[in-house]
Amino acid sequence: MSRPDHGPAADRPAAGDGCGRGPGSELAALLRGLASAAQLFQAAVGVRARLTPTELTVLASIRSAARTAGQLAETTQLTTGAITRVLDGLERRGYITRGTDPNDRRRVVVSAVAERLAEVDALLAPMTDAAEELAARLGPEGERALAEHLRAATELLREQTRYLREGSDAAATTGTLVAPVGAASLARLQVTGGTRDLDIVAAVLAGTGGPVGAGDAGAGDAVCGSRVLAPDILYACQFAGGAPNADVAVRGGEAEISLRFTRRQGGRWRPGASRTPVLLLNPGVPWGVLVRGGARQLRVDATGLRLQAFTLAGGAQTVLLSLGAPTGVIQLAVNGGCGELRVARPPGVPVDLRLRGSVGRLVVDGEELGGQTARTLRRRGDARPSGPHYELVVSSSVGSLEIERGTRR
Repeated sequence: MSRPDHGPAADRPAAGDGCGRGPGSELAALLRGLASAAQLFQAAVGVRARLTPTELTVLASIRSAARTAGQLAETTQLTTGAITRVLDGLERRGYITRGTDPNDRRRVVVSAVAERLAEVDALLAPMTDAAEELAARLGPEGERALAEHLRAATELLREQTRYLREGSDAAATTGTLVAPVGAASLARLQVTGGTRDLDIVAAVLAGTGGPVGAGDAGAGDAVCGSRVLAPDILYACQFAGGAPNADVAVRGGEAEISLRFTRRQGGRWRPGASRTPVLLLNPGVPWGVLVRGGARQLRVDATGLRLQAFTLAGGAQTVLLSLGAPTGVIQLAVNGGCGELRVARPPGVPVDLRLRGSVGRLVVDGEELGGQTARTLRRRGDARPSGPHYELVVSSSVGSLEIERGTRR
């Protein structure tokens, strides 16, 4: 596929977005703002309807006509296996039906259930009313002009989306993920597929103080490096080479965020080639974090989070884990091999080490304890802590484990 004449908007600096400035960039900044607002709106609808962005895209695609699974896979850029799982979930919840194509009985087509679609439409009714009010203020000529501009902007965004997905040099571009808090009172993050480098960080909420620029920052500032989130944003991140596959579902007040890296994406993020992606988490919501599939360097700064649990599965080369004050007994589990694990916790906060595997080198608060196994560690006879503390369960082999006081950043 040939590259567009001017390349994607992400390749050029934008005025007023905090990441760079350049002549003639105002339109590009406005387009990025439109895309971000549309993404947030769709995510908010999904939270209320308990549908993922992919499920909403499928329902929009079959609103006016039935389509085959293959056509929906092309629209959503999913594999046939992945789209089948999405359709299975929608069918179980009564949003779609599968049936024989009346024009070709060899084909199975997917149709929307009107009653369930009406539930989603009810969430869109306020936007429809607002659009009608805007049209009345603009008048017929203004409405036609705005419609023409929106059609052009939509086509431009579709073209850039195709370029990011298919362009030969997509690794030089960026992708952004963001989702609203909505009704979530608890969040669980699952990162799978493996990545070279990733930082998971407790964000600073706008208006609460913190790093320079915290005052009135929003989601856009978060992905430009200030590490500040608006209070109504659940998480945000910007990735070089395009964002991983992401799904957000909220059920019973619990948000489940799933980020799945492909092998090609995971290999793009390396020092010197692009900035390490920083995944910002809203500290106003308790979090459970699971990283599965391997990582070269994983840094987790949970000093400002109400961490409920942390699990590393699938192995890692280096893991740096900075902890805040626990609210109870918080389990940290290492179920895959790890070359180097460094854990920093606040002074006075105990870490109860439960060793089911082995550690080649153990250092606790500067004291070298040498190699340890479950048997040798039990001989030390250390008393189990009774108050709030961290329980570190190592079920695999760790080359070097350091547990220290203080905060590592």
